[in-house]
Amino acid sequence: MRMQFIEPTFKRKYFVPPREGDDLPDASWAYYSSNPIIRAVYYARLRQSLGMVENTQRNQKILDIGTGSGVLIPSLARYGKVYAVDREEKFLAKARALCARYSIPSIIRRADILALPFRDSIFDTITCISIMEHVQDLDKAFTEIRRVMKKGGALVVGVPIEKFLVKSIFSLFGLQQEKTGHCSHYTIIEQKLRNYFVAKKIKKIPSFLPHSLSLYKMYYCIKE
Repeated sequence: MRMQFIEPTFKRKYFVPPREGDDLPDASWAYYSSNPIIRAVYYARLRQSLGMVENTQRNQKILDIGTGSGVLIPSLARYGKVYAVDREEKFLAKARALCARYSIPSIIRRADILALPFRDSIFDTITCISIMEHVQDLDKAFTEIRRVMKKGGALVVGVPIEKFLVKSIFSLFGLQQEKTGHCSHYTIIEQKLRNYFVAKKIKKIPSFLPHSLSLYKMYYCIKE
């Protein structure tokens, strides 16, 4: 059995499109985009990312790093207690509102991936979707993730493939590439990831296209 992603039924008002001059746009609005292609891509990366996780035991401790507006929390909460962190309070306010509205028990904290406020070896599963490309010190980030993971714990990392099609997707959102805050290329992220974890599965979106035309890459890893 594998984890399942459930599409949220949250109110559109929680997912606000980026405004002119917003240097920290909340990409979660794309889940409610009027463009069906954009919606499909965004939901596919979450559905396939969780579908890679084989550890579906109940009563887990689960950490969602870079939770944003909390779109993954309802799905993760089916498997245990969710802890969610993000650096931006304006995103966390939305995540808290969503959890309160749907009575989802969770612990949501403002924190940086480089200094996770948790003790060693406590999480069974950690998700980190579309975060690592924003991190410059990848070694420190992966060291912190490894520190808070249990031995045998599962980690799911998702990153965009920085090629022409990805840049085209960003342009559809009205974002210029230099405003996305990406400072680490997916090839370097993969290299660093393998230094700290064992990659059990790797997937890409769309799966039927060659790597050079893919949009997104996902890694299911284990801490040995």
